[in-house]
Amino acid sequence: MSRLTLYLAISTLCVAAVMSLSSLFLLNQHKQTVMQLSSDISKQASVMAATLEYYEAENRRELEYFASLDVVQRALNDADYSLLQELLMKLMNSKASIVQARLLDPHGKEVFKIINRGGQAVRLSELELQDKSKRYYVRELLQLPVNRTYLSAVDLNVDYGVLELPYRPVLRIAKQVSADSYPLLGALMFNYDMKTVYQQLSRILPRGMSLFVVAQNHQFLVHPLAKALYCAELSCQQLFNDSDLVQSQQGLSYFSDSLAAVAPLGLGSEPLMSGTNLIMAYKPSYLPQFTQRLSPMKVLIRSYQWWLTLWLSLALVSCGVYVYWRFQKQIDERIQRAKTHKVLQGVTEMLERLHESDDPVTGSHVQRVADYSRLMAERLGLAKPLVEDIHLFASLHDIGKISIPDAILGKPGKLDPLEWEIMQQHVVNGYQLLRDFRLSPVAENIVHCHHERWDGTGYPLQIVGEDIPIEARIVSLVDCFDALMSARPYKPAYSFEKSQAIINQLSGKAFDPSLVQLFNTLETEFRCSRSSTQDALYAKGELHLST
Repeated sequence: MSRLTLYLAISTLCVAAVMSLSSLFLLNQHKQTVMQLSSDISKQASVMAATLEYYEAENRRELEYFASLDVVQRALNDADYSLLQELLMKLMNSKASIVQARLLDPHGKEVFKIINRGGQAVRLSELELQDKSKRYYVRELLQLPVNRTYLSAVDLNVDYGVLELPYRPVLRIAKQVSADSYPLLGALMFNYDMKTVYQQLSRILPRGMSLFVVAQNHQFLVHPLAKALYCAELSCQQLFNDSDLVQSQQGLSYFSDSLAAVAPLGLGSEPLMSGTNLIMAYKPSYLPQFTQRLSPMKVLIRSYQWWLTLWLSLALVSCGVYVYWRFQKQIDERIQRAKTHKVLQGVTEMLERLHESDDPVTGSHVQRVADYSRLMAERLGLAKPLVEDIHLFASLHDIGKISIPDAILGKPGKLDPLEWEIMQQHVVNGYQLLRDFRLSPVAENIVHCHHERWDGTGYPLQIVGEDIPIEARIVSLVDCFDALMSARPYKPAYSFEKSQAIINQLSGKAFDPSLVQLFNTLETEFRCSRSSTQDALYAKGELHLST
């Protein structure tokens, strides 16, 4: 065997080993990602199901409460429905989801009926009442024991033998009314509008997920396509097919080949909404590499990492140097990606460095504000996580000034009205910037509200007193103190005594009086911290002290 053949054989074995290991790694990585996505959608389905169950339980308790009232028995016994009608109309006027309320006699005929018409509860005339004894939900209700609450299937409402327009799915909850002297007097039934509930659920869907609600008769009550709704009752073709919902060997559910989760709706021993199922599925366009049902081979074929590994392995056979260079390049790219991922985490440090480039005093101002803020927050006894956030984000209080022209920031004299209006925009600009970064609500409060005043004359919101977040009140005070102690283009540095006097003069006006009292008790700490900084700058000739 020639050396070339031996080299090729060994290289082939190495490539095969590398590709095998790479395939195992990628498949395992793919499996973990899929499992995480499956867990996420299952949790979301559970939340949706719990929301519907809570809604159903509240409605059930609501009807059971009304059915238990003596006024219902008296109304059926005495044929005097005025008080019951008044109570039901008040309920329907306060709760738009109840679209119909009716009282049935023991044979299923309507004794009276109240409907929601144009947002107002209206009682129908006797000529408009119907015999509902042949409707399935009345038959099922009358077959139940008297002490059981009835829930119908969710389907389209039918009045006078025709479907109500526009189409509205309803859930009927009913309970029979009995008395000791007569086992069955009648029944109280509420119709709840489910369309509004489903629309609310669809609006809170996370990105990349779709919601489906399937009734017992295999029609869709919720579907991204409007033409697929209520097909069992509208005689359209798109019904739920059991074959569209499959389970893989790993126990994962797929609906129409998209990773999904199924939540059968139920509350205790009673089925919720008569066997309705809730299905959450990922949209086909959302992470198709992980959310679509793929064979292991397809997973590898669609993975750029797998092809990259193959290419690198083959390149090793022909040119070791080239492979080494390519491998090093891949490492650099991964490091660069990791650095990019850390950009948001490092935004605080980056922005502080921008401030430090202004001048010696301003450069240390943001750090002093952060340290002072932590000192006051700790002495206030705030929760440790909040103290840490205040210390971390206090340095960003004036981040919005990066959008203010230097001519305004450095103007030695008083700002004219237009310049002052522009200057005030820095809190809004900074707030919008931090909202885009989504750093923390504490950071947003500090930037947005640190120029609010205790008496409500601040900006931009003019909020008053304790409505101002505590973190903003703290930063407002220490920012003012440090600015008073620092030289600015428009003023010299003040002494500690003069600065303290100004802070106390503004107690109850600009600052929280309790924070001003705390500031006074921390005089030693503030004086020592500030004196060491001022002495160093004064020695360099960068600071001129004014009493």
